[in-house]
Amino acid sequence: MTGTAQRAAPITRVVVLHATPDDFRHTLEGAHPEVKFHWVSDLQQVDAVMSSVTPDAVFAIRKTGFGGLPHRRAAFFPGVRWVHVGGSGYEHLLPVERSDVCVTNGRGVLAPFVAETAIGGMLTLNGRFVKYLDQQSRRLWKSLAFRTLADQTLLVVGLGAIGLEVAARAKSFGMRVIAITSRVHETHSGVDEHYPLTQLAEWLPRVDVVSLHVRHTDETTHLIDSKALALMKPDCTRRGAAGWRLPGCVRTGAFAARQSALDMP
Repeated sequence: MTGTAQRAAPITRVVVLHATPDDFRHTLEGAHPEVKFHWVSDLQQVDAVMSSVTPDAVFAIRKTGFGGLPHRRAAFFPGVRWVHVGGSGYEHLLPVERSDVCVTNGRGVLAPFVAETAIGGMLTLNGRFVKYLDQQSRRLWKSLAFRTLADQTLLVVGLGAIGLEVAARAKSFGMRVIAITSRVHETHSGVDEHYPLTQLAEWLPRVDVVSLHVRHTDETTHLIDSKALALMKPDCTRRGAAGWRLPGCVRTGAFAARQSALDMP
């Protein structure tokens, strides 16, 4: 949360930026009948709606293909006192242009779902599900070797809300969990060992799965680059969250299969 906005006056007009408003339109409007919500699913309409409504607050949900400058223009439009980001990432709004705007986020809201997706990716790759689906499409059946997650070593890079959820679920599958985190002195039941970011390169060659859950900032850009990938085991599984994409150097061979299974272009 950032900003020092004074919110003594009630919030009565809210512009919601969301690509698919019907996801929760009725729920939100039913819970707050005193508020007039104006929904924008076409970013080209943002400026016109903001000028017409002059809202007190903006609720913005960024998705692939639905973000960028229109979100920023809406957030700091004259008269807006509160901006809530429907997710944990708010780097697209930084730096905050006005000190009288309060910016909040939904840190951890989707953490359980993202963690389940990460574990699902691990199970998909180790269980050879992609290969089985290929066989199914060709009406073939051939039993394939598989590998259990138990006793594999998972490296969780970033121990925030999502990283902790991933670690807890991985532990229930019998995995050894190593965490790269800035909070090395904290203890968590789902994590066996904690190490600082300076030891990332030391651990990459020693683990079976890497799950990346850090905010995309200038500091973390290129955190996993071609050099880092070269340090990993040839059959290491990689999983990213929060908009991360693997570099182009991994788009062939076994790496491509792993990307396909995890829907990471």
